[in-house]
Amino acid sequence: MLEKKIVGVVVGSNDPEAHQKSFQEGEQVAKLIDDFGEFEACLIEIGKGPWLLHYDDSKATFDKEKFGTIIRRRRVKPDSVLILTKGKVGETGELQEYFDKMGVPSQDLEWRIRDKPLTNLNVTKYSKVRVFPPLAHISSTTASLLLRIFLIRLRKCLDFLA
Repeated sequence: MLEKKIVGVVVGSNDPEAHQKSFQEGEQVAKLIDDFGEFEACLIEIGKGPWLLHYDDSKATFDKEKFGTIIRRRRVKPDSVLILTKGKVGETGELQEYFDKMGVPSQDLEWRIRDKPLTNLNVTKYSKVRVFPPLAHISSTTASLLLRIFLIRLRKCLDFLA
C-alpha cells in the first residue's frame, strides 16, 4: 500500500493571540485534509521559538535543514505546505523562499499557487489564483468544498513532481 502524501499546514504568529487563532484555523484545515482521505495532514507551528511539527497527536521539534522530524519512529516530511500564518511571520516572503529552496510546493495565505511549469526549466511559475478567502469568513461546507478543489489541484502538482 502506498503511503499518502503529507500536507503541512503552516501556522503561527509572533503575536500570542494571532498565533492561537492561526493554530485553531490550522487544526480545522488539517481535519478537512484528513477527512478528504487522499492526503495526511500535519501542522508546522512557527513563531518566536523553535518550529514544531504536530502529527498523529504528537509533536516534535521541526528540523529545518532536513525539512521534517521523527515522530513515533517515523520520519514525517511534508510533501507540500499550505501557509496559514498571521502577521509579519508570513508576509516577508522568507517562508516562501525557504519552501522554494527546499523544493516543497507551497501556497500562501493570499493563495498564490506555486507549481512547476511543464518544461525542463528549473523555474517556479507564480500565478495569482483565488482559491478561497480566509476560513473565518465562510461556512464549513464551503470551506470543505473549496479545500477539496485545492487538494485535487495539489494531487495534480504532486503527481507531476513525482
